[in-house]
Amino acid sequence: MPPHSGSLIRCTECGEHRLAGSTTRCRNCGTDTGEPVDASGPVTLHSFTEIHRTFPGFETPYVVGWVDHPAGVRMLVRINDAAAATLTLGAQLEMVDDGMSDDGIAYSCRPAAMANGAVG
Repeated sequence: MPPHSGSLIRCTECGEHRLAGSTTRCRNCGTDTGEPVDASGPVTLHSFTEIHRTFPGFETPYVVGWVDHPAGVRMLVRINDAAAATLTLGAQLEMVDDGMSDDGIAYSCRPAAMANGAVG
C-alpha cells in the first residue's frame, strides 16, 4: 500500500528522509528501500504567498508556502486558517493530516497557536 500523502519516507539504509511519492530511490545512497514515517509535528515557515487568481473551481484567496521539516525536508504546503498578512518568515506551523487538498497540494499546516487550541 502506498504511504499516505502526509507522510515522509525514511531510507532504511542511510536514514535520509524524502517526500512520499517524490521518488522511489534515496537521493543520498541510491537504494530503493524505505519506510513511511509520520510528517506531523512542528515546521518552520521558509517562504509563502497568497494566491488570488487560479483555475475555475478553486476558492481564493488561499496561502501556500515552503516549510522546513525537522527531518531535513523542505515541502510545499497549503497554509490553513491564516491570511498572508498574519504570517511571518520563521513562524512555527503545525502539520495537519487532512489528506490531499482540492488544489492538489498534499501537505497542509496551520499556525502552531491554532493547533494548540488557541483562538486567533
